Amino acid sequence: MSSAAKKRIRIYDHRFHITPPRSTSMALPLNFSEFLQELRNDFNMGLNESFELTLPTRQSVTSDNYDALRDGSFLHLYKNRTQVDAEVTEEPINIQPHYDTLLKSGMHEYYASEGRDPLPYTLAELVDNSLSATVNNEGVRSIQIQVLKDDTIGKPALIVLDNGCGMTSNQLNNWAIYRQSKFNRDQSGSTSGRESYVRPDKVPRSLNSDISYFGVGGKQAVFYFGEQVRMISKSESFPEVNELVLSKEEFERKRKAQKDVYAEIITKRPLALPVNVRPDEKFLYDLIAEEAGKTSFTAVVITRLHEKIIQTLVNDFDNWTTELAHVYHYYIHGLNGNNGKPAHPADPVKIVDIEVVLRFKAPKCPRRVNLRDVDRDMQTQYIQAAAAQFEFKAEFIDDSEMEVEGLLRYHPFLYHEETYPQAPAAGNDEEAAGADDLKQEARGKRPIFECYWNGRLIPYTTISELPWCAESNKSDKVAIECFGRFSGILFANDRFQVTNNKLTFTDLEPKLKTAVFTCIKNGQARRDVKKEFMAWLENCHKTYDKKIRFIDFLDVTPREDLTPKGPWSSFTAIEWDGKTYKKGQLVKSLRTNPLHHGTVVRFLLAGKQCGDVFAAGGFVEVSLEPKGLYDQTKTIPISKIDRTATDASIRSNITNDELKMPSTLNLNWPEGPPLTQNAILQVGCTIGPVQVHILNQAGERMGRMPSLGQRRGNGFSVRLKLVFHDPKGEPKPYVCDAKHSPKWGFWFNKIDARLTRGVGKYSLSFHSMLEDSTEFGGRDLPNTKLAFTLTEGCAERFELSLPATSITVGQLFNISLEFKDAYDNLTLPPLNVEPVLDSRGLTLTIESKESNKKMLTLMVIAKGTVGMCYDLCVTVPGLKNPSQTITVSLLPGAPHYLSVTPSSDPLVVENGAKLSFDFEIQDVAGNVTAWEGMIVQTKIPTLKLMVTDCSRKGYGQLVTKPIKITPTGDAGLVEFAVSAPYIAKVTRTLRVLPSTQVSRIDVFSMVDENLVLKDGDQIRWLAGGSLERLCYKLFDEAGREVPLSPLIARLIKVTWATNVDSEELAEGKLPDIKVPAQVHEAKLCQVLYQDQNACSVSFSIIPAPDEPVKLRVTLPQKSVRLGETLQGKIFLTLVDRFDNPTETLTSTCIDLFRVEAEGLDESTRTWNWEESSCSVSVTGLRFLPETLGSKEISFTYRDFVSEARILVTPGVPALLKLVSQPEQPLQILNDHGIPKPFILQVCDQSGNACTQQNLVVEFRSLSTALKFRDTVTSQTVDSSGRVNFTVKRVMAPRGSYSLEFRASLNSSFILGPKVNLTVVLDPNKPASLMVEYDRSARFHAGEHFPVFSLKVLSEDGGPMPKGLINLGDVSMWIWSGISTSPPDTAIEMKCVEYSNQDRFCFRDKEIPEQSGRHTIQFTLKNERAELFGEQIPIDVLPNQPFQLGSISPIRTPVVSNMTERTLVHSLNLKIMDRHGNQTGQDLKGKVTVVIKSCGSSGSENIPELDGNTSTFTLSNGSVSIPRLAIRQHSRGDNATEYNLIFQPDVANFSLKEFQLPFLFCNDEDHQRKMADLSKKRDELMLWITNKEGHLSDLGQLTEALNGSLSTLVCREARCRSEMTRRRMPQTTSISRVVSLLEEKKAEERRLWNAPRRTCSIPNRFSGEQDVLGTVGHLAFVQDDDAARVISWHIGGDLDCVITMTTAAGKRIYDLTNGEQQVMSLDSVFVSQGDRPLPHMRNGSAIFAAQGNPVHARRLLIYQQDVRSCELTFKNILGDTILMDDLDSALHYRREVVQRKMPCPTILTRKGDRVSGRGKFGGRQNRAPTHDFPKFGAPPPIERKVLLEDIDVLSKYQEALEKMEKAQKDLDQHMEEMNSAEMARLRKEVEEKKRQVEEISRQLASTRLQPAKRSSLVVGDPSGVGGKRPRPTR
Repeated sequence: MSSAAKKRIRIYDHRFHITPPRSTSMALPLNFSEFLQELRNDFNMGLNESFELTLPTRQSVTSDNYDALRDGSFLHLYKNRTQVDAEVTEEPINIQPHYDTLLKSGMHEYYASEGRDPLPYTLAELVDNSLSATVNNEGVRSIQIQVLKDDTIGKPALIVLDNGCGMTSNQLNNWAIYRQSKFNRDQSGSTSGRESYVRPDKVPRSLNSDISYFGVGGKQAVFYFGEQVRMISKSESFPEVNELVLSKEEFERKRKAQKDVYAEIITKRPLALPVNVRPDEKFLYDLIAEEAGKTSFTAVVITRLHEKIIQTLVNDFDNWTTELAHVYHYYIHGLNGNNGKPAHPADPVKIVDIEVVLRFKAPKCPRRVNLRDVDRDMQTQYIQAAAAQFEFKAEFIDDSEMEVEGLLRYHPFLYHEETYPQAPAAGNDEEAAGADDLKQEARGKRPIFECYWNGRLIPYTTISELPWCAESNKSDKVAIECFGRFSGILFANDRFQVTNNKLTFTDLEPKLKTAVFTCIKNGQARRDVKKEFMAWLENCHKTYDKKIRFIDFLDVTPREDLTPKGPWSSFTAIEWDGKTYKKGQLVKSLRTNPLHHGTVVRFLLAGKQCGDVFAAGGFVEVSLEPKGLYDQTKTIPISKIDRTATDASIRSNITNDELKMPSTLNLNWPEGPPLTQNAILQVGCTIGPVQVHILNQAGERMGRMPSLGQRRGNGFSVRLKLVFHDPKGEPKPYVCDAKHSPKWGFWFNKIDARLTRGVGKYSLSFHSMLEDSTEFGGRDLPNTKLAFTLTEGCAERFELSLPATSITVGQLFNISLEFKDAYDNLTLPPLNVEPVLDSRGLTLTIESKESNKKMLTLMVIAKGTVGMCYDLCVTVPGLKNPSQTITVSLLPGAPHYLSVTPSSDPLVVENGAKLSFDFEIQDVAGNVTAWEGMIVQTKIPTLKLMVTDCSRKGYGQLVTKPIKITPTGDAGLVEFAVSAPYIAKVTRTLRVLPSTQVSRIDVFSMVDENLVLKDGDQIRWLAGGSLERLCYKLFDEAGREVPLSPLIARLIKVTWATNVDSEELAEGKLPDIKVPAQVHEAKLCQVLYQDQNACSVSFSIIPAPDEPVKLRVTLPQKSVRLGETLQGKIFLTLVDRFDNPTETLTSTCIDLFRVEAEGLDESTRTWNWEESSCSVSVTGLRFLPETLGSKEISFTYRDFVSEARILVTPGVPALLKLVSQPEQPLQILNDHGIPKPFILQVCDQSGNACTQQNLVVEFRSLSTALKFRDTVTSQTVDSSGRVNFTVKRVMAPRGSYSLEFRASLNSSFILGPKVNLTVVLDPNKPASLMVEYDRSARFHAGEHFPVFSLKVLSEDGGPMPKGLINLGDVSMWIWSGISTSPPDTAIEMKCVEYSNQDRFCFRDKEIPEQSGRHTIQFTLKNERAELFGEQIPIDVLPNQPFQLGSISPIRTPVVSNMTERTLVHSLNLKIMDRHGNQTGQDLKGKVTVVIKSCGSSGSENIPELDGNTSTFTLSNGSVSIPRLAIRQHSRGDNATEYNLIFQPDVANFSLKEFQLPFLFCNDEDHQRKMADLSKKRDELMLWITNKEGHLSDLGQLTEALNGSLSTLVCREARCRSEMTRRRMPQTTSISRVVSLLEEKKAEERRLWNAPRRTCSIPNRFSGEQDVLGTVGHLAFVQDDDAARVISWHIGGDLDCVITMTTAAGKRIYDLTNGEQQVMSLDSVFVSQGDRPLPHMRNGSAIFAAQGNPVHARRLLIYQQDVRSCELTFKNILGDTILMDDLDSALHYRREVVQRKMPCPTILTRKGDRVSGRGKFGGRQNRAPTHDFPKFGAPPPIERKVLLEDIDVLSKYQEALEKMEKAQKDLDQHMEEMNSAEMARLRKEVEEKKRQVEEISRQLASTRLQPAKRSSLVVGDPSGVGGKRPRPTR
């Protein structure tokens, strides 16, 4: 630690943002603790005060690195680690080159070699650094190269800008050290931590961005381009920006001064704060301003560019950007390169966005090129021209980390030429001398492989070939020219050495000679790379080289029997070597065994093709002839067609084969008579045996087909087929096959009798067969068929059946008997049959019997007890099996009787009690029965009708409400009835007894026996007194007194008291009643008995007044106007102590009343008697004109005295005064407001301010042309009688106007003052929108609109100045239909381009996909205006025909093969484009309907359509499909989904078919269930779609709000950065910004109003339409002498009025009767361009000019319309020159004239003039000394700065307010998004989705369940479903 004590450091204090920061030098103590103590002492910091001490790299100083501090180090003190520097700091560094400069001095370092321009490769060195910096970016990797050639912002410059990780000061220091590569930077000795190189992970193609390597290229590159570089970088880890400037000039200056050349300074500054910017580097202001909001970046700014570099960058822009795109091709486009497809999301390499911008001086537009859009580079041409690629890999035994990946790309021969891309300079190469050579050898003599290192092109290294792909590897299967049709690329990693400038590999080619190559196929490595390469090359030649022309494309079909498997395209003809082969043409095969003869079916080419194509080869499909013999097609290569065979020879071979075909069948019956056609036989008979022979056309017997070539023919078999044609179901066949025997032919034994047991029609057929087929060669083989009939036998048994096993008591039911023979066939019943019925416990009666063919039906009635099962036995005498038994159960029968309990009569009940009844509905057997509509009801007097429903149970109960019947005598009798439908009613008698409950309350006084309070009584009692000692009694319904008890007392309630003594209530006493104090407050009292039968008594107490104690005065109003009589009457009344009026006064008391008050006029006073209220009133009080204020009035009556106060206010309003107004004369811009408000006061006639608030003051313009917007023009005065009018917006044409103020009161007006103002038009306000586009264009759905150009015009008709309107302010709206404004469904499109012609261009906007009438409207919306352009109606036309579709949605049909078989009832299909718009109304064709299985089901059982028609005519673009249904009993898998396919066939169009899915079921239950599930699923999915659309809209709104907020935050950051640049205070408080804005405006007004020279000529016509103004007011002149002499020189023109048009000038001329001189600019001609001073030629002086000559008009300063003002003074002053004195002027003129040049007029600052003719001297040529009109002086320069500050503050205020509002809107929206309602909606959507999944699962499980057994079974003619009861024997 001893060495540490000798060190000294300097500490900079940044805690308080003081510029420059305070600094202190101190010696380092021995330990860190002492150092901290001294630090606190030196900087006055307390023990509890926190701070952060850091190194220049922002690394904290701790005890760990304290000892490593060096002598002379700089440390920085902050409040905390996150504090941002508000000032600029500097860090000294040293950039002495690394010692590798010597060690590696022998490396190749030159750029200019190989005869190529080195500029793109030099620039690539800087891009390499950016690639390495952006490798870890999470988002976009952005690199921008800017070439600046705009002398208005500085000298030419080159900028490379990226959004990478940036550099700390230590990293920037490392970069600046020459030869310090990434491998030795860990030896830098920095105390901020070492940078150790970490090798990147392995990635495909070595695209790891690890290219910035040697520490050489960047420095060499920047000084190759120019002489100075400024490095600007910010690391994400630190808040400050680091800048380092290196320049040749500074190096030489330090060398000459013998200073350390390698000592440099890194400047650290805040974001967006320019530092040390030279005048020729103005572009840096914009570059630095863009830093706001960035977290990290690096910018390399190269200036003082060499002239040759500038010319190359500008003139050769396309070439060097193309080569740069070639160098970084795979970083720009991804692993697969520029193949026209976007990079795959799983691509491990993040693509880089590299943009190049070339900026010129305005108005020339900058050039922008994104290297991803460049398609001229060679790699793009290689990739896009390739048809196939071969991937391989090289490995190295001596170094396992070395790796080379490679690709070969095949460029095939197409049609008539090679497709190998030619290099741009190929025309000059020796190998490209002629077109013939190119056709023979596509690549020529160029090398095969380009070489990339870590994904970056090494341009000067190429590899000619590799041993396994050399041309010497010849093959019979591959043409020699194929070796010239592939290009290659090698990707090497960084284990290979390259030169420092990355132009050449040093060791790649020799190492490749020792490499081991493997082929990569489907991700697997294969060792035999040569074999794989040759197979690949052979396949490329066969697949992609096109020489045979395939003609007349048919379709595309999948073929699994051909190689490759997959789709093959069919054609009807080919052209081959000048000969055409067509479909149907006879051909013969060549080199096949056997040889084939046949006709061409089609030609096949692998893959999906369309139209005529060329190919190297293919297949031909041949139908072999004769078809009867071969019946097959063969597919052979086209190359095996015998092109020498003739049609005659082929036909001869076919004829010889046809005689061998089989012809007839011969049948023999060896053991019995033959079976004849239509024979009738008995069931159970036998048929056969049968012997069969097959004969050919020559009558010869055949056992097999003739031999085909060397192959023996297939053997015949004969199939016997016995079919029972069951009319109730499908035919039931019996099949038997017989093989051929040489001895007895084809033999069939007897047919078993079990096969002939069924009654009906039969057929017996014999079919010849070959391999299970009855056809051969498209014809049927020999066959024969015999038909016969079998009949039934006699009845032997019967079967018993009931409609149901449950029968109803007392109702008829059917018993059906079916009779069958021995073979279970239905037969007729025996004659006179008498069935016998028997069942224990049942009474059975046969009512009738019916016989219907083979069935006997018995009609039976049964009676018995329900709830039991009975065995029903039926016996038919005379049969083999005579009896059958079935088990039945009984159901209750129809209602027959109503049972009511209790059954006693009469029923006794006490009055007020409830009564209940029980009911039962019984059938004829006494069983309780439930029957529809059995409503039991009863009606008891005084009660409502009571009803109970016994329909479901057959029994019920009725409970009445309390019975309220007044009994007559001791008791009352009442009759009532109980009834139900269809049943006799039941009558009962009811006896009602009086109730013993309390029914009456009596209240009376124990003091006054006469005081008895009855219900409703009213009692008058003295106000404020009390009613005492009240008691009560209770009585029942019979009038008997009810004894009181504590229990009853608890039920007594009174309304006048809450706490009542219960003991007194039990004694019959009530609490005292307090009488109200006011006579109008009557008190309602009530005593209640609260039991189930409540009763009460109510009475009212009316208070009466007491004796009078005072006189009460009632005033009609509290104020009176001066001079007016008090309106209304003043009432005087005597009242008691509770202020109740008494009736003491009489009419004779009037004379005793007196009234007195100050200033009271007693002449109008009148006294009156008020009989109704027994009071006295006085009227007519008025006060004399004296002082205003409160007055006291005294009233006296005998000893009673009372005072009242009244307020005397000003009189009636009569005057309107203007208290405050804007300064006059008042001039405002159109659509602007008046800054200062108008304040008016309402006064009476005496001038007193009136406060009458119902007075309305308004102002209006005396001209209808002036309108007010957002302005209140009519207001009611405030409480002080004033009104404040703020005019926010005035809209009017240019001119003078007057404002008139007036007040209105009760239909009368008070006229006020008038104010004059002048309105001028605002050139910065948008007024209208002008749209230009191609009006002849047609708009097809889904395509792009033509370019719409939008021009925004200001109020004066000119275009808006550039910069006032942003791209985001204008919008293009489009919506369907026509409406006055854009609806909510309108689509907004934004502008992305602003042209130099002051137009906003809307390009590449998509046309809506829906056809029909649409409306386009352009809008402008910003803080200046909101404009709507003229609506443009357009017709969106349908696009090309694409598909067949339905206009309306169709629900998924669910059908079965028995009941509901209808798929569609009626369907109308239209031809549509791909967007669903109807089109093709002129097309015709046909539509074929087929049924196919869905891809998921894969069912082979396809249902069949009903009917014979499946093809329908399509006309006028539509087709009408009638009812479509599946055939009854059609096959199909139960619960399976199929597709109904509508296939269109339209000439010249391949339209997409329409598919309608449907569900198929085998029974009605499945159909109904699946139909319900399908319908429910469709409804749920529709609901989910709507709700998810709503949620998606809300999500998009969230993104839009977030995007808007982000935009506003960026805008606020830019404004804040601009404020920082202008040294303005930083704040985020809107109120503080407003305060600063007001301060700036006040200062600006002070400077504007400060005394200065002004023009005294009136500017009368300024502001009018097309008037520029008076000449003296159009310009300012700063210098007093210049202003005097120029004003005198053009004194005759100073008062001239300049107009824009001749019409405006003529108007002023007529208005002034020709007195005013006028000049119109549209009639003025001046020469174009600015002529130089006479002594200047080509930028240099031809003689030495004295006296500072300058054109006089150059001294004029214009404030408006600069272009028009320049034209004006160029016309007036011309080329007049201003110089210092007369001697200089004369010398100047002499020198000019001697050179034979004209000299213009010369003025001098002394006041002299030398005319253009050389005349000078005299009073005519000298300016007078007295005062005369002169040009005004401009405002101080400080005012311009203030105006800019005001503009910045205004924008900042607007940004803060909008950002606050956007944040509020976002918070509100997010609150809504996170609300319980939205959570419930999301939960409901998820629940619905689960329901859909459950329904889908149910549908799937339903499809998997086996189908129910069909109800149509053989032998069951009833067709009744369900299981039959088993018969009991």
